[in-house]
Formats: sequence, C-alpha cells, structure tokens
Amino acid sequence: MQTALNALTEGFSPDEPGVIVMVHTDNGATWYSCRGMADVATRTPVTPDTIFNLASVSKQFTAFSLLLLVQEGKISLSDSVLSVLPELGEYARPVTLRHLLHHTGGLKDYMDLAFARKTGFYDLLTPQETLADLVSQTEADFPPGTRHDYSNTGYFLLSQVIERVSGQSFADFARERIFAPLEMNHTFIVEQYPAPQTIATGYGKAAGQWRISESPWTHTGDGAVHSSAADLMKWGENYRTARIGGTALIQQMAETLSPLTENGVPVTDYEPYAAGLHTLHHFGELSLEHAGGWMGTSTYFIRLTKSDTTIVALSNSEECDTETLARAAAAAFLRPAFPAMITVRGDEE
Repeated sequence: MQTALNALTEGFSPDEPGVIVMVHTDNGATWYSCRGMADVATRTPVTPDTIFNLASVSKQFTAFSLLLLVQEGKISLSDSVLSVLPELGEYARPVTLRHLLHHTGGLKDYMDLAFARKTGFYDLLTPQETLADLVSQTEADFPPGTRHDYSNTGYFLLSQVIERVSGQSFADFARERIFAPLEMNHTFIVEQYPAPQTIATGYGKAAGQWRISESPWTHTGDGAVHSSAADLMKWGENYRTARIGGTALIQQMAETLSPLTENGVPVTDYEPYAAGLHTLHHFGELSLEHAGGWMGTSTYFIRLTKSDTTIVALSNSEECDTETLARAAAAAFLRPAFPAMITVRGDEE
C-alpha cells in the first residue's frame, strides 16, 4: 500500500506546493505519502498535521451539527428556514431545512449575488454581507424540492440556523460538539482571515508560474473548516463508532435525497446526495465522498463504509486533482478488485 501511495505523489515537485494522500483503517493501519511544501517561501514541508482549507469537504460538518440539533429536538428538518431566519422574507417560506441539506432549496447563489455588486475574490465577504444579499432577494430560482442544484447558499444558511438555535457561533459549536470530543486538535472553522493558526499557504498558477492564491471570503457553513489529514482520520472513524452523535445520526448522514418530489414527480437533475456527502458505489461498496475546491486549495474525502476505511487527498494547490488521487488510493487499497485504477497518477505540473 505504501508503494502505491508513493507512486501517486512522486510526480509532484518537492519544492512546489504540496499534497498528502492518507489511508486509514479503523483497526489502526495507516499509510500516507507527502510531497511538496505547505509554504514555498519558508520551505515548510507538508506533513500529516499540516492544516489545509477543506473548502466544500466542510459541508459534512455543517450537516452533522444541524442533525445534532435535530436530535435534541431543537429544530426539525421539516421546519421552514423562515422559522429561524424570518428576515429572508415570504418567498423563502416553502424552503425547509431538509431542502437546504439536500441542495433542493432553489435560493439564489450567494456568490453570484456578491459578484453582481462587484465584490471580487480578493475583497472581503463576511457572513453578515452574505445574509444581507440573500435578504434583499424577492424570488427563488425554482420551487423548492423540484430540482437538485448544488448550493453553497443552502449550507451557508444552515450555519446561520445552527448559530441562531444554539446561541453560539458555528465555530464554537463545532469545536465543542465535534472537534474537541474527537481530539481533532488541528481542526477549526475560520471566521475571519487571516486565520488564527498557521495553515498551508494556497497557490495557483498564472502564466505558468506559481503565485499565492488566497481569498478573504468567509464561507461559513459551505466551507471554512480547516483541518489536517491526521485529524480527518479521527472524523472518519466516527462514521463507524458513532462516538459523537450516536448510530441513528450517523445513519442520517447517509440518507439521500428522495428521487421523487412530494407530488411523485421525478426531481430534476437528481443526484443521491445525503447530508453534506455524495453517496457513491465506485468500489463495490457504499462510499461517502465529497470534493473541495477554492482558491489555493483542493481536497477530497472518501469514507468506505464496508471496509471501515477513510481516505483523503489534500493539497494547497488549486491545480491539483485530489479526486483522482483519493480514488486511486481507494482502488489501490481494495485491490485486486480494481487493479486498473492503481496506476492513476496525480498532477505532475
């Protein structure tokens, strides 16, 4: 297994933005391969404890936090988003928390709204500004529940719901209820940039040259979790142990959107999306997966539910194809069932 992981990362330059691919089984076996730099200027290498911006891999933590509150009877997935965020206006009344969880809410993309008022990637974008943009709207893009349309807006709003219902910031809630109990000591939600702890510097390419590529946008709920490969192995184990949340909640995390609307009509552009996770069967068993991509970061998370194994690929290069790396690592772990996939290489630019 170690040889296979080394082969996946050997195409990356040791002097350029880095990558880590890690595989961990719940019985304690761990393999990983690191290559490259967490910070090129200071020549800080990538390690299992290097903290990366997870981008949309963060969504599963938002979903889990929401379901903790549902489990405690403080809210219901059937509640209208207006029951917690009444300022959104009447047009959003039909939108439930379940719609937001499964990307069927139909609300406008907050990034598009920011761009429309000339907010650039290098400008500040706070949760308060994002909420104000959404409050200013008067109509949705489509009736809720009728279409699956991946929505950062939905998960941003879920983070605001979590804050209103819990009385805590989302960062504090996640730390107290998830990260601290699982001893994820290198994991936190960034509420404002620059980050309070040292994280991998993000890079991208312009005219063939590496450049720092980072944005001060706060993606609370739809992104903003920062973590290490080692910490994500602890999180992955919780999908089996249910140490926090309990078995019923873990099962809810894998419950997918119904392919039919309440009226029995097929959901347009249906995908079997669960709670912050895609449900897939690439490897002969159910896998829970999610990608993350943003300026200066690329991430991919896989949880093999039958094999009780967690796989991640994390990079501080927005050019890196971490999905290919993670899936190739999964295939290598499960060989000989998928021998053709273990020769897949990462980005060699």
